[in-house]
Formats: sequence, structure tokens, C-alpha cells
Amino acid sequence: MLIFAKSVQFDMSVGYLFRIVSEKGRVLDKAVNYSVMYERLRYYLSLLGIYEGETPHSFRSGCAVTMALSGAAENVDQAMKHIGWFGRTSAEYYSRIHTLVDAGSIALRLSQVANGSENIETVFKEQADYSSLVHVFNKE
Repeated sequence: MLIFAKSVQFDMSVGYLFRIVSEKGRVLDKAVNYSVMYERLRYYLSLLGIYEGETPHSFRSGCAVTMALSGAAENVDQAMKHIGWFGRTSAEYYSRIHTLVDAGSIALRLSQVANGSENIETVFKEQADYSSLVHVFNKE
């Protein structure tokens, strides 16, 4: 994802994780609401013929866990702003900060798996047929 973000000159270090894209294809610094994310995810997965009832909920909780494990967010407030949560209870629950006993060793194992695997973007491009999907970013 970071490689893609760099290729379209998109700075992921600030702002929201998921953002609104204007009709002209510009990424706006505004959060996307859940119903928009759900409909778009369902649309793309259905178009690819792989929809099995998935929801965007896992993106938010997965992002929170990743931020907690990697140290990307120094505190819950930073995670809340990046992910778009308004309630501290949700952010603390889904980031699982209190249940991650040894986050350092887990993060180390995750990074070893990522470093030891093939370039996931290359594998995806070789295996996936996403030519029928509508582009959300215009390359200008």
C-alpha cells in the first residue's frame, strides 16, 4: 500500500486512513463514513466474484492492531484521529492494547514474515484480475 501511495504522490503519514475522493479524482482530507466503505467493499468484492459477506470493520480493527504493534501511534488519540473513531472506548477495545502481552515480539515476528515473503504487490498483480474495477485515483 505504501508503494502505491508513493506512486500517486499520496502522503499516508497524516490525516485519515480512508478518505473521500472527489469526482475529479482528488483525495480529500475528510473521513469516509461506514456505509460508503461497506457499499464500496461489497461492490468490488461482488464484481470480482468473491463477496462472502465481508465488512469494512476488519480494516479498522486491523489498522488499530497494526498501529499498536508497530508503534505507529504514540497514543490512543493518534489512532483515533487516523482511523476516524470518535469514542476512546472503541479505539482502546479494537487496538487491543491491554490484551497484547508482548507486542514487541509479535511485531518482530510480523516484520520477519513480511521481510521473508515475496513482494506482495507483485504477487497480487500476477494473480489477481482487477481490470474490471473502476480506478479511484486519476494519474495526472
